[in-house]
Amino acid sequence: MFAILIQRTVYFVSGESSILMPTDEKAKKFALQVSRYMKLAGEKDFMNGETDFLNRNGRRLLKLSEKEKDDFFLSCANFFRMFLLILRQSKMKDQDIIDTRWKIPLKQRLKERILYRLRPDTFEMRFALRMSLVLTAGMTFNFLFSEGHSYRFVMNAFLLLRPMYEDSNYRIKTRFLGTAAGCILVSLFLPSTAGVPAHLLIAGLMVVCMYTATPGTISHAVFVTCFALPMTTLAMGVTAEAAFLRLIYVLGSVLFVLIVNRFFFPTSFKSQLKYNLEMLFHMHHMYLRILEDALSSPLDYWRLCDAQLQYHMVHAQIRKELPKSAKNDEGFYLDLLSITWRMASEIQQMFFHVTHKKRSLEARHVILRYIYYTDHILDQIQEMLHLRREKYQKNIEGMQYQRYVEGEPKLSQLMTLYAHNLSRLYAVVSKKIQT
Repeated sequence: MFAILIQRTVYFVSGESSILMPTDEKAKKFALQVSRYMKLAGEKDFMNGETDFLNRNGRRLLKLSEKEKDDFFLSCANFFRMFLLILRQSKMKDQDIIDTRWKIPLKQRLKERILYRLRPDTFEMRFALRMSLVLTAGMTFNFLFSEGHSYRFVMNAFLLLRPMYEDSNYRIKTRFLGTAAGCILVSLFLPSTAGVPAHLLIAGLMVVCMYTATPGTISHAVFVTCFALPMTTLAMGVTAEAAFLRLIYVLGSVLFVLIVNRFFFPTSFKSQLKYNLEMLFHMHHMYLRILEDALSSPLDYWRLCDAQLQYHMVHAQIRKELPKSAKNDEGFYLDLLSITWRMASEIQQMFFHVTHKKRSLEARHVILRYIYYTDHILDQIQEMLHLRREKYQKNIEGMQYQRYVEGEPKLSQLMTLYAHNLSRLYAVVSKKIQT
């Protein structure tokens, strides 16, 4: 439980978003109180009963954080709920703790990792397939044609192919324009220079400029061309022919990569955003499956740790790529990420409340109905966003929805908070669709 809590806390404080930072004096004062509390907790041997002071002050800080609506305070509230649950667990005898295992089946984990990456809709697989196609076709061309410089075709194609469609298009433009400009400059000035020393001097100056220029820009491509052509001219003896071949091979590579990017496993920022959003909602459905399993089976800690890691990576990638993939709708997606992050924190806490208590059959049915209704609402949100829906479906017709469990106030509070954030998410998406 500590490992899960610390892992999630690290993701909170190490994120690129500034919304989780204390922005005003009240938040900064509270952050100092939290830091003093955790410093004191590190000095207490609470695993052997020194928990009374930590419980009292922890509940006080939890109440203070729950009064505020800012994301920073809500993050602190989620932290304290989990920490106080750990303190309560530390008082229990070993035989009363339902599950204390932490076993990571390495072979199974490696197998799942490999099988997951081999799916054709994953980013890594699509780029690998495109790269394989380009290199195979380029090397085939190089072997079939005896012209001594045909290797330039596959070399340029390799340099032009980028993981994202937009990045590749930018590299294509800069490479072609820079090469064309470099060929013109060399054709104008190189014939007036005679002798090997002059060629080597020009090449030496250009290589210095090449390594100081930003890779992928037009100026970098100009310097590369102005370095390569004097050296090639020494071998071929004809400047015009060397410039013509270089330009032709770059143009051929440009057309080839454009076709591959357009028709073979294309991956753009917009399509990647859609895929990442599908993964984000899929993770929330998977969290619901974990919660459902926790009603009858011990928590699988390695699965939970792995899910939390994957969720954070997808969440961070969406946030990082927003300026490129959804510049006009960045505010909407930031709201969506903020709400779903809260939901993930709350359902992770539910796992331990559900696992660490034996309950009646009626209470289990209440939680199951809650899970099925949540699945249904998440599917509706995905449908509004034109995202792929989950295959896991339950018929909720006639089911009674209830977000509290008798005799379990902490779990009921988390269920209410989660449902409230799910309603906010539905409202935010609905408003976006209507506008």
